[in-house]
Amino acid sequence: MAGEKWSLCDSSVGKPTRWPGATLGVDEFTKMYEELMQLARAIYKKGLLVPRMEKSRGQRFFLSLFETYTPLVVASTKELDPVTMSRAIVINMRRAQDPSKRDPEPWDFEDIRDRLYICRLTQAHIVDDARRELDKMDLGLFGREYEVWRPVLVIAKIISEELFSEMLNLAKEISAQKYEGLYQAEKDVLTAIGGLFKPQLTLEGQNPSELTFYPKQLSDKLFELKKEEFGYEETGSEKIDAALLVAARKKFDKLYGPRKIGWILKRLGLKYKHHTEGNRYTLTWKEFSDLCGRFGVKVDM
Repeated sequence: MAGEKWSLCDSSVGKPTRWPGATLGVDEFTKMYEELMQLARAIYKKGLLVPRMEKSRGQRFFLSLFETYTPLVVASTKELDPVTMSRAIVINMRRAQDPSKRDPEPWDFEDIRDRLYICRLTQAHIVDDARRELDKMDLGLFGREYEVWRPVLVIAKIISEELFSEMLNLAKEISAQKYEGLYQAEKDVLTAIGGLFKPQLTLEGQNPSELTFYPKQLSDKLFELKKEEFGYEETGSEKIDAALLVAARKKFDKLYGPRKIGWILKRLGLKYKHHTEGNRYTLTWKEFSDLCGRFGVKVDM
């Protein structure tokens, strides 16, 4: 198994031992697409441990924990699915002429491997200090985006402030591009929440401090905003309009019915309390603004 191993039976030190994992490189990613998707989703995050039984030299079995985290580099002509893409840094490459006109050999990288080995032995504390410093900063990257970019940003920070600034801007730019095609359901729900906030604006134009709502209210508001997308357009005939409305709502509820809305709200991390009418959610204006910034949603208030 790729990754790092934590042994539970190292009696010499009295604590789990650890062996570093290697970077996993995969070419022609589309040939093992589904299997590698499952692998990529599991290994991007540190701290996930998988128990396995191992046999020692004395023919005794003992339990070891393998950390699934392993840096993964893949080359593919096929676009990643949204779930996997959210865990990755996507770099679009273009074909260029190789000046050497030959494929590189393993020994071509011997010098850089030696230098990296020395760097790991002598500079680890500097890297760790830079990581701690970055964790305290508000960089405008959240969740997985910060997790996948943190190693790159740490190294850039050590090299120079100019490079760090350039890489941070690149991280935000690539993240924004990814979010254009990701999390559409979350974006739609946040747009609908903005629609519920809007009537509560004060006469002075100040935003309300808090909003309370049920998933059914949010579903109805979102249908109001998206009913034309689901096939409802008024014809002027009462019977035809009623039939079109029922058909459009039926299609809509498959994606954004109250139960589906509830799942999306939970994914967003919103707080709720159980009531006789269902789960009642409470969201402050600041929390709403933060979520809009995180998912790249612009709400016209």
